[in-house]
Amino acid sequence: MPDLFGVSTSALLSTARGLSTTSHNVANVNTPGYSRQVVDFATKPATVAGAKYLGNGVNVAQVRRNYDDFLTGNLRETTGRQSHTQALYDMASQVDNLLADPTAGVSPALDDFFKSSNGVSDDPTSTAARENMLSTATTLAKRFNIQSAHLDDLSQQVNSQLTTQVDEINGLASNIAKLNKDIATATARTAGNGLPNDLLDSRDEAIRQMADKIGVNVFKQDDGTLNVAVGNGQTLVTGTQVRYLSVVEDPYDPSRREVALGLSVNAADNLNSRPEQKTITPQNGTTAIISGQITGGSLGGLLQFRREVLEPAQNGLGRVATGLAAEVNQQHRQGMDLNGNLGEDLFKVGTPEVFANKNNISDLQIHAQVTDASALTTSDYQISATGSGYKLTRLTDGNTTTVTLKNQLNSDGTTTYLLAPPVDGITLNLTSDTGSFGKPGDSFLLRPTHAASGKLSIAIDDPVKLAAATPIRTSAMAGNVGKGQLSVEKVIDTTNPAFSTTGALTPPLLIRFDDPAATGKLTYSVYDNTNPTNPALLTNNTNPLNPIPLRGIPYDPSQGASVLPQGTIDYGYKINLSGTPLPGDSFTVGYNTDGKGDNRNMLALSNLQSTPLLAGGTATFQGAYGQVVANVGTSTRRAEVSNDAEKTLLSQAKSAQQEVSGVNLDEEAANLLKYQETYQASAQLIAAADSLFKTILGVTGR
Repeated sequence: MPDLFGVSTSALLSTARGLSTTSHNVANVNTPGYSRQVVDFATKPATVAGAKYLGNGVNVAQVRRNYDDFLTGNLRETTGRQSHTQALYDMASQVDNLLADPTAGVSPALDDFFKSSNGVSDDPTSTAARENMLSTATTLAKRFNIQSAHLDDLSQQVNSQLTTQVDEINGLASNIAKLNKDIATATARTAGNGLPNDLLDSRDEAIRQMADKIGVNVFKQDDGTLNVAVGNGQTLVTGTQVRYLSVVEDPYDPSRREVALGLSVNAADNLNSRPEQKTITPQNGTTAIISGQITGGSLGGLLQFRREVLEPAQNGLGRVATGLAAEVNQQHRQGMDLNGNLGEDLFKVGTPEVFANKNNISDLQIHAQVTDASALTTSDYQISATGSGYKLTRLTDGNTTTVTLKNQLNSDGTTTYLLAPPVDGITLNLTSDTGSFGKPGDSFLLRPTHAASGKLSIAIDDPVKLAAATPIRTSAMAGNVGKGQLSVEKVIDTTNPAFSTTGALTPPLLIRFDDPAATGKLTYSVYDNTNPTNPALLTNNTNPLNPIPLRGIPYDPSQGASVLPQGTIDYGYKINLSGTPLPGDSFTVGYNTDGKGDNRNMLALSNLQSTPLLAGGTATFQGAYGQVVANVGTSTRRAEVSNDAEKTLLSQAKSAQQEVSGVNLDEEAANLLKYQETYQASAQLIAAADSLFKTILGVTGR
């Protein structure tokens, strides 16, 4: 009887464990990360009876979870990759929609502005045309401002999401550390013979959720704990220790947030009381920022979006705004308005930003100025003091240029300290109250165009001040008999002393063709015509010891001639002779007094639209803007394609993992019936054993 009772009881108890496990599976069918548990039964050791072995029933060998480490790791990795591409695509598509909008983009506003300038060139005296040009210029500036504001909003959105996601990652890290402790304790309690399946599932799910936020690498330890590393191997969780992430200010730009790695603390004892985030301060005093090393997860996607889409778009848009302002202003200054005054700047735009690293030792400040808009790139730069000079690194490609300190004596007796040579159209000058021009290790971030589109504005509001005319007028004397012509090729610099007197040219010029009797050739001479009754011959003083008068200059009618500049004579404009003049013919050059109907400067300004002035003279304004739109569109499309592919891979990884670990209700229902029947049969065996035992007791009279 004892054997029968023992066998029957072992069957009943083991089946009860099977029923309990099946119920546990059904109850957790919707629990994220739960792995189906299976009861493994084993035969009890038999009893030797004479020459026979008699069975003693069944034992529960273990309750194990259906789990595959490879499939779980693959699911974790694909989760991180898909979350990364999803975050990148979601953010990039916002920039793409903004810049490529056919009505709200910059390109149509650029087109309207140059159309309105053509309207002024068609009728320079029209007040309506001039007001329309100022209106379209204002609209264009505001269009740049609006797009810049939207991009700035996205930058702040990235900052906000970095903070939110870092907090979530830190919470998950605390949870993993606590689970590590609980798992190690539970495993030790059973001497490794039993595993805490539910705790293991909870930890795997916490790590999967972390992988959704940031790319992770997982390393199993001998005591059953898992170490979790992020970035390029920076350990976030080591057993029960956690190194919290922090969101800190960029050491250069305080408006920009970065992710830093903090000090290691024991967070396993109190999951709900996470210590205040702290950041490491290495020996050089800088913060341990790991933003550039983070890959995977939505956090990695946000950082990649900012690095590869948002900031290049801001820089590209700023380059167009800077180039537009510089080139239009330069041309506008070469003109003359309706009042007869020289043109002023039409646009205002901010100067390049230079940020000093907050850990710099000296008080050195660097100031930047755009001196060649055509050479501007869309890159930011790092300037580092080396002790013997300065190193300027273009951050897009890592190209490094060595620049040296140069003293420039100004006309007022002051000294300007420059870094030479200029790099990519940027001139840098240095100031220091203490005379310390940089200690080794000091560094600066130069952002030539980043904020320019947000600072573009109109500099004039009076349509009369639009400089449509060219301030120089050339005339042929009434007595000329030849067919020669004198024309203005280009006004270059109205800050030249020749333009210093309002409404006059200093000096006015006379070009007279000489009597060929002496040489037998057609020649001309150039005079200062301040006193028309007694013009003074101009002299080229290239060699002060032997000045050369501008007399008897040969002229070939088939070639024409560039009259000015010549040697040291440069009045800020170029004039050309053409045609077939005859001896005695004369031409004058003077200020374009009362030239209200002149449209030459506005025509030149209108032609800027089709002239490749940016990207080293390879792109027009609209072409450069189109490059920005195309680059963003390419990045967005690439992110979309990658995201679609990762969605498919994630779905496959989930299916493969669920095939092994997922709860199948049909299978559990079949197990439930099987265990019910086994349980009932075991109960019948116990009842039969009890009946037999009572019969024996009755026979023996006991």
